[in-house]
Parts: sequence; structure tokens; C-alpha cells
Amino acid sequence: MDFQKFKKEWQQAALNLLQNSKYVFQSEVPGQELWDTYIDSFPAEYKQENTCNACRSFIKQYGGMVVISKDYDIHTIWEVPVTNPAWQTVLQNMKVKVLSYPIKNVMELPKKLGTNYNYGPTLIKWEHLYLETPRNLLLSRRLADLHEYPTTKAVFQRGLAEISIEALKDVLALIVDNNLYRGSEYQAVVAQFLKIREEYDRLSAFKREAFLWLKTMELPASVSRLKNVAIGTLLVELSSGEDPEKAVASFERMMAPANYRRPTAVVTAGTLKKAEEQLAQMGLLPSLARRQAVKTDISVAHTLFTNRNRALTDIFAELQQDIQVDSRKLKAQEISLEEFLALLPQSTNAQLLLETRLQSNLVALITGVNDEAPSLFKWNNPISWSYTGGLGDSIRERVKKAGGEVNGRIRASLAWETYSDLDLHVYEPNRIHVYYGDKRSLQTGATLDVDMNAGGRTSRTPVENIIYPHGATLAKGTYKVAVKNYCDRELTNGFSVELEVEGRVYSFRTTERIKDGQEVEVVTFTWDGKEIKVVGNATATPATLKDEIVWSLTTNRFHNIELALFSPNYWEGVEIGNKHLFLILEGCKAEGELRGFLNEFLKEELNPHRKVLEALGSRLKVEEDPAGLAGVGFSLTQKGSNFFCKIDNKIYKVTI
Repeated sequence: MDFQKFKKEWQQAALNLLQNSKYVFQSEVPGQELWDTYIDSFPAEYKQENTCNACRSFIKQYGGMVVISKDYDIHTIWEVPVTNPAWQTVLQNMKVKVLSYPIKNVMELPKKLGTNYNYGPTLIKWEHLYLETPRNLLLSRRLADLHEYPTTKAVFQRGLAEISIEALKDVLALIVDNNLYRGSEYQAVVAQFLKIREEYDRLSAFKREAFLWLKTMELPASVSRLKNVAIGTLLVELSSGEDPEKAVASFERMMAPANYRRPTAVVTAGTLKKAEEQLAQMGLLPSLARRQAVKTDISVAHTLFTNRNRALTDIFAELQQDIQVDSRKLKAQEISLEEFLALLPQSTNAQLLLETRLQSNLVALITGVNDEAPSLFKWNNPISWSYTGGLGDSIRERVKKAGGEVNGRIRASLAWETYSDLDLHVYEPNRIHVYYGDKRSLQTGATLDVDMNAGGRTSRTPVENIIYPHGATLAKGTYKVAVKNYCDRELTNGFSVELEVEGRVYSFRTTERIKDGQEVEVVTFTWDGKEIKVVGNATATPATLKDEIVWSLTTNRFHNIELALFSPNYWEGVEIGNKHLFLILEGCKAEGELRGFLNEFLKEELNPHRKVLEALGSRLKVEEDPAGLAGVGFSLTQKGSNFFCKIDNKIYKVTI
């Protein structure tokens, strides 16, 4: 059958195919099955002379090679026009067999494929199937982590199946209208995915598999793995029919829970007119004006405790409030919320320990400006409330502005003052390493959510942040926090690290130069299943409990409770929604933006106009009052949360 002539024709055609390709893929066809196809394709009289160990080895290793054309056709190395009809039958059978199996993965080829020839005992030259990898494939980038490509392709394929064109267009519209927090970061990626999704839909089922593999190799991970990031979750939820407001709210909580803002509703002239007519019909237009509530707005019947008997001349009690208190060192009697509520009305003086962790519990009471106006709410009084999270610390503020999460079980934040690229690392037990190269721990949920100066001279006030969410399941053992100077663009004399553990803030500062490529271990903490213990080291200032000023009060101090009351949705025998306990603190003054009302508070008749009311709630300014009631609130649905208080000079730990 003139193998030598066939080999020359086949080699030239196969090389032409490979030279015009950027990637080579491997079919899932079993090597032995492909070899059997090869041998069984010969007429009986030629089978023995074509049975060759070298050719068998080539076919089993490389016979399943395929390439993908620009129009997404799959071609094998057996697509060769040859003059001998017998060889044409062999090649056709090989092509059909290879294409009957899907692509398994991309291939990284050695320089030489197979054995070109060898000599028998009588110096007969035996020719074999053989190819040399074209220069263009050898010079292309090395394919790192080959095992990752099938996973990426699978994620990409699921994304195209689960994300609809309508959802992509809706999210792009939200981004363009600036109605999606940090949405601009994803605009280019979402637009690119939309084009890919539209092209994918136009392809036949046969070409889609080739399309998926070729795009997996060509696209950045930000596009091919779009489904697995926050914006991808939003797109999948919208595609599955989730309520857009809920889906967007979930996305924004993921992006920046501490800085969460409800999306600005798109309000048209028509919807605005209908909402105004409904409010006017119900007599509620005068109820929209809101102000901070003061003591005279609260009936005695609605209070659980009022501090009326505090001795004004008790200078020692006032001085006591200047002393820092570490809750870990308190000898406190543990009591239930029910026991606390029973003790409180009988006391003459009650105080709350304002721990740093309670910043997100700060709450202000709001009421209507017009006393005679009817209630907007599902309950029959005009009082509502507005929670916030006071942020007074500069590093925390930087993290917040950069879009990072500042409230969690554990927060590690790094700050420095140059264009250099410093990196924050946390080494967890069991060899888990959270850093720019692996931003999330699947075991604990720890996430690097801010990574600055990685792409160049971005900022001279950069930060990095790793957050362990509330409820994170920690592995027992030692955790090490380290800082590495990845790229020394400027002389970097020192840095600051803040470690916040369950509300306690520890500061570490070094003024020593950190050299290019140098890594410095800053602090370690351990978890034994019961307690997190923090330990400093020689390179940093010893850990200290850090005070902050929030809403005019100093944290880690006991502050007088002026009033204690349940939320107004549980007054006068009414029980609507979640029940809250509010402890109004002496000297506490609300800061920042307060919402006059939330949509979930409003009467059911207003539900059709929720988008307009959402916009009004976020834009109507609450009138400030120096005597406005503010303090700390606790949702009684959050079982297990706790706080420390002092009742008639006895310290208690109250667990909800």
C-alpha cells in the first residue's frame, strides 16, 4: 500500500493543519479503540504489514488530536487527500472515530511526536507515523494548569445556558443609568458576554461544543467564569425570574454590605403622578416629612425603662465613663433577655457597654414633622427607625470607600502611603492561603475584597482588606497575617495593619522599610474552638484595644441608658414584622444619612408605588434635632447576639 508515499502526503497535510492553528485539543477517544479502528480499516492482506509498535504508540498518544477553525469546525489530523483509495478508507474511518467523541482538553505538545523511523536487523529502514510540532505552537504561551481548562469550559457553558440575553441587557441598562453599585466595574465584561451569548445562540448544536472550547482558550477568566462572580449571580437570578429589586439588593450586599445602598429606583413621570395621586387620596402627603424623634414623642406607656433618678452630683460615675473597658476581662453574670427586661424597670441606673462591634447596631428614632398627619405605616403611630454603621477610623474608612466589607467576625486591613504594590496575606491552618492569587477560602469564607495598586500607580493611600463574614466557620489552629512588598515602585517606609476580631480592634504599625520582594509576618491569632486569641510580634506595636468615636460616644465605655423600648411595630398590642429592642443612650447623636422610612414599613395599599416611594425614602432629608433619640438596637430575631450592661453597678452579659 506504499506507506512511504502515504506518510509524505499525510505529514504535509497534518502540518498545514497544525501550522494554521493556535491550539491543539485532545478527543476523548480511547487510544486502543482508535488503534483498532486503524488496523481494522486495512484489507486483510495488508493488516500484518501495518501492525507496528511505533505507529501504535503514536496513534494511542496523538491520534485523537483535533483543531478548531475560526468558523468553529473541528478538524482531525486524518483529513488528508491521498491518491490511494485504500488509504482514503483508513483515514475516513479514523476521522469518523475521533469526531464521534467530544473534546477532552487542550494539549501541550512536545517538539517531536512519535518515532520517525528505525532500522531492522538487516538494516532495512522502517518508516512510522511521525510529526514535528510546528514552531507556532512551540512558541505560543505555555498552558499552565491544564486541569483547569475543562472546569472553566464547564462554568462557561453553564453560564451561557443559565444567563439570558434579556438579563444581560437589563443589567447593562442598570449600569449605564448608574443604578447598580460598582456596576461600572463589570460593564465591559457583561457587554462582551452579551455578544458571545448572541453568537452562541446563532450556532448549530454541532458547532457549539467547538465554540465553547475555542472561547475558553481565548477569553479572560473574568468573562468565561462570569457565572461564578457576584455579577454572574445577579444575572442568573434575573434569568430565573427572581424579583429584580431583590436580586439587585442581594448583589449590592455582596459587593459592600457595610456601605449598602438600595438601588435608585427608575421613576417615570407616569409612575410619579400615580403615586402622588394615591398618597393624596389616602391623606398621606403631609406624612412624608420626617424628623428625628425626641423624648416627648414617646409615651411613657411605650417605654420599658426611663432613667429618671440619676444623681446629677455623682462625679465618680461620670469619671468612670472615661475608663476603657475590655469585655474579655469583665466578670459578668450571664442572663437572658427576659431576665434583663425584668431587672431593668426596678433599677435606678442602667448602662450599656458600647463595644466596637456594636457600631452596625446604632439606631435613630424618626417621626413625622406634622403631628396631625396620619401614619404611613402598617402600625398606627408615626414612629420608625433607621439603623446605620458609624465608621470613624481612617483605615476602616479607606476600606469602605474602596468598596470593601468592614463588618464581620474577623477583619484584617492593610494601609500604606506609596504607589508600591503591597499585598496582604492570611495563612490559615491546613495550608489554606488567602491572598491576591487565591482570594477566597472555601473552608472559612474569608475573602480578599480590596486589592489596590496591583495594576500600577493607582493610589498613594491604598488599602487591602480580608474579611471573615459573621458566622464564619473557623478551622482550629493558628492564623498568620503577613504583608509582602510585591512591587517596590517607591521607597516604602512601613505600613499599618488593623486586625478586628469580633468587634475588638488591634493596631500594628512598623516604620521599618519593607524591601522589594520582602514578606513580613505581622500578627498571629489562634482559634481553639472557643476563643480567638491575638498575638503580636517583634515587628509591630503590641496589640491594643482601640477606641473610636461613633455618634459622639467613645467605644469600649459604659454609657447611660436613657430609655429602653421595643420598636413601634410592637406597641399597643400590635405585632407586625420583626421585633427590635432599642436602648437610647445619653449623649448619642445620630450622624450621616437617615432614612425617613423603609418600603417594608409602609401600608399595603402603597405597594404598587414602591419604586417611587423607594426613591422618596432615599431622597427626603430627615430633620435633625440635637435632642434626637439615638442609641443601640437589637433585632430579637437574631438569636445568640449579646451585649454587656451595668444595672445598679452590677455587670451582666445579656444574651438574646
